[in-house]
Amino acid sequence: MSDTAAVYDFSDAVAADPALRIIICNAGSMCTPPRSSPQHFGEQLASHHVGHSLLMLRLLQIRLQSSRSHSIAMAPLPPMLTQRCATAAAATANPAAASTFREWGNEEELARHFSSFDGYGNAKMSALLFAFSLARFVERQRILAATCTVNVLHPGPIRSHIMSNSQLPLQWLLDGAVAALIRMTPVIASMCVVDLALSRRHERSNGHFFRMGQDQRIYYGDMVHDPLQRAGFKSSTLFPGIPGPAVSLSVAKQDWMWASAMDYLAAKELIDARLFSLL
Repeated sequence: MSDTAAVYDFSDAVAADPALRIIICNAGSMCTPPRSSPQHFGEQLASHHVGHSLLMLRLLQIRLQSSRSHSIAMAPLPPMLTQRCATAAAATANPAAASTFREWGNEEELARHFSSFDGYGNAKMSALLFAFSLARFVERQRILAATCTVNVLHPGPIRSHIMSNSQLPLQWLLDGAVAALIRMTPVIASMCVVDLALSRRHERSNGHFFRMGQDQRIYYGDMVHDPLQRAGFKSSTLFPGIPGPAVSLSVAKQDWMWASAMDYLAAKELIDARLFSLL
């Protein structure tokens, strides 16, 4: 998912499947050592944000082009649900031009300026911002609004090798027996993901953030329209809410992330930006 050329080819292959209904975007890396992607991004940004954003846009582009080429008498398009997996590490991030869609000259330069933890949080917040923008785009498109939804979920703290494979300090504590008591098994976490994907009670939810199966909009709903309520607590995996509401719920920040992604992907001729106006 960190190689846009591979994602481009993969999206064409996946879009050819008429049974495609659910897309779950996640990348199993966290705070890994600095490495650059084939397109010279930090690998975490490339895999968590750029690759998945390109995949979703390519699939929607093919869907839009297909619907416009069919006659009105054709049957309506089948439903398609997209989920982005997020993490509370995004709570401390505030993506900017210097840290997003930056092409590094080489891995030595990347290593000098790159923090594994900050890079991971930046990638996850970028994905969160883009997902909310994509949900708004889908909602405004007559062709897509009736059949597509985009949501973000955090399945919760999970027992896995992602912690031991990271560069985080205090591994004995974070990945130890005591911490395991408050972390879910992968089976339980996957049930939260599957429930959101298949449950009819969520089939029309769009642009929502879910944590451990629960729609968090009941906690942050008032913050969407009142910026003053977004300041203060940043949220974490142990508490309800949404990561970094001051950033993640900012429409201006979402629009900036959308425009940045469009500019880059269109410049590389990976998407047709004319189809994706958010205005």
